[in-house]
Amino acid sequence: MKASIIYLLTKKLKHMKTLFKTCIAFAAIIFATQSSTASVKQLIGDRTNNWNTGTSFFEGYDSTTYEYDGSGKITLSHGFVYNSVTGWKETSQIVYTYSGSLLANKTTYNVSSGTQVNTYKVDYTYNGNNLLITDARWLWVSNAWLGVNRYTSAYDAQQRLITYTTESWVSGNWKNLRREQYATFTGNTPTLVTKQNWVSNLWVNAYQYNHILYSSSIKDSAVHQYNWSTVSSNWYAFGYTIFTYNVNGDMASQEFFEWVDIIGGTLPWAQWRYDYSYTSNVLTYVYKQLAVNNGSLDPNQRTTFTLDANNHWLTEVVENYNLSTSAWENYEKQFFNYDIDGDLRHHILQNWTAGNWINYNEDYYWYSSTLSGIEEVTETKPLKVFPNPFTQTATVEFNLKVSAEAKIQVFDLNGRIVQQTETFLNEGNNQWSLDGAELNTGFYFIRVETTKEKFVQKVSKF
Repeated sequence: MKASIIYLLTKKLKHMKTLFKTCIAFAAIIFATQSSTASVKQLIGDRTNNWNTGTSFFEGYDSTTYEYDGSGKITLSHGFVYNSVTGWKETSQIVYTYSGSLLANKTTYNVSSGTQVNTYKVDYTYNGNNLLITDARWLWVSNAWLGVNRYTSAYDAQQRLITYTTESWVSGNWKNLRREQYATFTGNTPTLVTKQNWVSNLWVNAYQYNHILYSSSIKDSAVHQYNWSTVSSNWYAFGYTIFTYNVNGDMASQEFFEWVDIIGGTLPWAQWRYDYSYTSNVLTYVYKQLAVNNGSLDPNQRTTFTLDANNHWLTEVVENYNLSTSAWENYEKQFFNYDIDGDLRHHILQNWTAGNWINYNEDYYWYSSTLSGIEEVTETKPLKVFPNPFTQTATVEFNLKVSAEAKIQVFDLNGRIVQQTETFLNEGNNQWSLDGAELNTGFYFIRVETTKEKFVQKVSKF
């Protein structure tokens, strides 16, 4: 089951309209600021309308337009908010500046008063291999930039990410907050991830993930989690996740077990489970969680996606399980429509209310004509990611026409590289493991690129 870059959404969309629009916009940024095929279009505008139950019509809510330079890099976006009395009014702008082809700064301004007022900015720096080194976030407070967080990445000689440090702004300086360390690589995939917190001017262990891989691939067969005991200064087993796959290599299930103390020892106790099924153009996954009252894994939620012949998501239906009636009940539904090029044009979200599907909001997207002045390369293709959505880890699968050096990057919606590796990949089927243990809930983009081929895929994390 494959999904287009911008088409997989989760139930969290109802509360994430701005995030969804940012997601679509950032997809355009990824395509436009990297080597792109001449047939790729630029996103030039989007609009969200909310459903008015009183009038039974969609009414304007917010909108964004986007501007690009001659090389296809986004340079400016305009944010608008709709008021039933005054109509559409511009309220914000985001200015993008670059160092060569790399994004160096992104600054947000409030323009509702008619003048440009600083609000928020992000600064980026890179090493000689164009890998992200620092990502600093700032707020405009009392006519000065006040630091929020800074993220610093360190790499080994093979340009593999080995340390990711988060700092906070304290009394005018950046101070350590927490860090992640990656080690015990299988190829370029880290299988041991250690998380630490900065306490009393020392790095103190917090927890650790040990990925157990199948010998024939980099797919996880299990992920073991260990927590750090400050009393005994030792790691102790907290829990583990078991993964299974079907004959096609697609995720079949993942189940998390937690170690529970009992008299005379411990035993693993299942806490939650996902079961995935694939039928023709339909993907269904069922989430089960531990029921405290009976100690069993009871159904909790079921999500079903349908796809068209081009693997674009057409519908998503979310159902909740009623334990009292032992029946699935409607909760949420989404519809997606595309143009002939496969670009998302219209999206509708509905909620199940009092026995009926009720509109909640809709989104429209507009694109420019063909990009010009950009070197034409092989078309961008989707990746196969499973499970998607995911909770802790996901397997990324793709097929290369020729063996080549490849760069694999994971972006958040602010354009920050949260994971990155460079490796030599062989012709044919390849796999890479996405470690999402410390990623926040939301949307991310995975990009795999060689000199001849490029793959981009949107994923979402629970």
